[in-house]
Amino acid sequence: MATTDHLGITLVEQSQSQKEVTVNAALAMLDAILNTGIIDKDLTTPPVSPVSGSLYIVASGATGAWAGKDNQIAWFNQIWRFIAPSEGLTFWVRDEDKLYSWNSTAWVSTLEALTTPQFARIGLGTAPDGTHIINLFGPSILYNGSAGFTQQMNKANAAQDLKLLFQQGFTTYAELGLLGDNEFSLKTSDGSNFFLAWKIRQNGITNFVKEPLIAEFSPLNHKNFITNGGCVVAERQDFTLVNNSWGYGKVDRFQGQASGTTVTAGKITYSAFSGKNYLKFETVTITGSGVLRVRTRIEAKDAEAFLNQIGSFSCSLYHNIGTAMNVVVTVRKANAVDNFSATTVVATSSNISVPNNSESTVKFENISIGDASNGIEIEVRMDCGAITTKDFLLRFFQFELGAIATQFEQEAVGITRSRAQRYYQKLGKGIQGAFNSATEVDLPLIFPVEMRAAPTGALLLTTPTVQHVSVGTKTGAASAIVGGGSSYSRNGAYVRINGFTGGTAKDHVFVTTDDILGFDADFA
Repeated sequence: MATTDHLGITLVEQSQSQKEVTVNAALAMLDAILNTGIIDKDLTTPPVSPVSGSLYIVASGATGAWAGKDNQIAWFNQIWRFIAPSEGLTFWVRDEDKLYSWNSTAWVSTLEALTTPQFARIGLGTAPDGTHIINLFGPSILYNGSAGFTQQMNKANAAQDLKLLFQQGFTTYAELGLLGDNEFSLKTSDGSNFFLAWKIRQNGITNFVKEPLIAEFSPLNHKNFITNGGCVVAERQDFTLVNNSWGYGKVDRFQGQASGTTVTAGKITYSAFSGKNYLKFETVTITGSGVLRVRTRIEAKDAEAFLNQIGSFSCSLYHNIGTAMNVVVTVRKANAVDNFSATTVVATSSNISVPNNSESTVKFENISIGDASNGIEIEVRMDCGAITTKDFLLRFFQFELGAIATQFEQEAVGITRSRAQRYYQKLGKGIQGAFNSATEVDLPLIFPVEMRAAPTGALLLTTPTVQHVSVGTKTGAASAIVGGGSSYSRNGAYVRINGFTGGTAKDHVFVTTDDILGFDADFA
């Protein structure tokens, strides 16, 4: 007799007698397998008192009435009847609370069989959309694991974001994660602008960006290891460029140099162009293959933070030479503690092209520092070529831990000034002292910030003015600090200035002229 392809249900034959028997048997089979469940799939022996309509999957090695029916569906309807499964037939197994499907060889857990499910979009509690691969709407999510739980997030490269967004009305007010680098950060927002709140660096150091920073520099409260990187402190004198000669320009902590066949004009000074602070190479004229250099140093106590770490440098540069200019950044380490007379190159960047007439960021990233705990020197070389009266503006010097050069760290001017005074200070008006003789004034000084080392002193004004308490104003005609009557330490100095007339020994005086003395403890 003919049967159906999948379940083997007997079909009614033409002119068949007792058709109801065949039809009823077919209906009974359909009733058995539709909208029902398997009681058990692991029995090899039929139950003693089966309930009519009960279904079982016959386990391998069955005996008794089930002998030879392995993997078939045993269906009790007055007698045991059997259905040979076809591929894809699925049942709910009651004693396990699982779905099982026949894969043509064995009964397998339906969900576990989906070893590589792939869905373009999934919606949980809401419809999926075209933007998010998972779209969930609900009050909470529970992640639970008896042996722990791990949620893994990965990105392809450091410059990408890996973040959690915190929003109200789909406007982001905070973001947390790896934000454009590989350091863990938190940014907050007023709804339109983002502000870095804190960053945990790759070496474990935490920077609370919005917290007040203490005056004395420490790696624990600054990410930028370059003092005065914003060029806001300009206490020194201009430096006139001389071929192949290094000198400190007006901006504290930075030395510069020009070289070529000849250097006929130019100086290193300070500029507040458009309200921004710059170190400026001004009106430079060089013949031949002109090169400009600027460098700064990080003393040993601070350089220790980079021991076997990764560092990154950045600065901002403008020039007007008329064409793009190659820039090279070199990082060196001192061969002895705080002594840069001999250095070793740590790393040198490739050529960095800086366009003409546009302020651009120069970056040298992912530098393996090694052991540079004796001190670090950073040099920016500008291959300007032969030029006539050209200007170069630099600012935002930053050297930091990490593989990525991040946004420049702004700090209060007072903090920067205090950090810079460790290396150079100017004193003048208000200093009190006394006449040593009719022509010499002694000035005992206490420095507002302890200097890096005992400084050298210099007279910055050859006509200092003091108020002689018992006589009146006295103006000196000094050419220098009198060497034999002066001494210096990290915390203060005793200075003698000559060139006065009509003074009375031991009479009290106070200085009325600004910035007459300079004290230098920076690296030579």
